[in-house]
Amino acid sequence: MWEELAGKRGCNEIGSCLYTFITTELQNEKRKLIFWSDNCAGQNKNQGMLAMYITLVAKGYFDEITHFFPQCGHTFLSCDRDFGCIERAKKGLKFEVPMDLIRIMATARKDKPFVITHTKKFFNWMQVAHSALMTKHLGTSQAAMIKINKKNLDQVEIETSYCEVASSKTVKGFKQGVNQQYFKTLIVEPTEQDIRNMKPWKKNKIKQTDR
Repeated sequence: MWEELAGKRGCNEIGSCLYTFITTELQNEKRKLIFWSDNCAGQNKNQGMLAMYITLVAKGYFDEITHFFPQCGHTFLSCDRDFGCIERAKKGLKFEVPMDLIRIMATARKDKPFVITHTKKFFNWMQVAHSALMTKHLGTSQAAMIKINKKNLDQVEIETSYCEVASSKTVKGFKQGVNQQYFKTLIVEPTEQDIRNMKPWKKNKIKQTDR
């Protein structure tokens, strides 16, 4: 969780949270990781997240990462129940500072309480994507599935159809001169964003992303 002055709601923030959790909290011997999310381009379906997946595989955390995007209109996921639980818990309550909301979220569910992590530091995954990936040729906006594999890390497997018999396509992901070593040695150090360089939040934009 973070305040509006610490960050926005884009792929840098979401990707940083996922990367930190996977590399510090997730402890298992599984070699394949599967993500499910809605089709929000600003948070989930973009080159920044792809750069984060490639980095995880290059550094040896997983051999394969697959991200599925359910068909529009059928994107209800189990995490939406958690959001509903929090909404019910804060209904009718007044909170004035972020810590008030943190307390509400932490006590919203009696069985298996939510663990709230407060952060102010994020890594610029979009900058990595623009520096190392052929972003214009990937076509992630139309993807129903994206897969990264250790054996061919410079290749991105993409499915654009929800048909079970549909074939996937493989596209080159790395720019010329970029190889696996670039991501393997990438120093991922989240930092606090400079507030002076952040654009103000726009209400109409927030409403669009909430749909």
